[in-house]
Amino acid sequence: MALDDYAGRLSYCGGNLVGNLHGHHAWEASSYFPELSSAGPRFDAGQEVLEKNHAGLDRVLDDFTCQANRVI
Repeated sequence: MALDDYAGRLSYCGGNLVGNLHGHHAWEASSYFPELSSAGPRFDAGQEVLEKNHAGLDRVLDDFTCQANRVI
């Protein structure tokens, strides 16, 4: 694949991937997690694990974005 084609696909597909994952996390943080918290404290420990997972995934997405931008 030509470098220009690769860069274009990486930009389009990578941007969609990162944007959709960040959107998913934002939805969970603003809608899903608060609803679970209001249902009872039994969900709090699980949500804490998910928040830590999101923080780790955010670092992976940031690294991916930085590396993809260098390629592009």
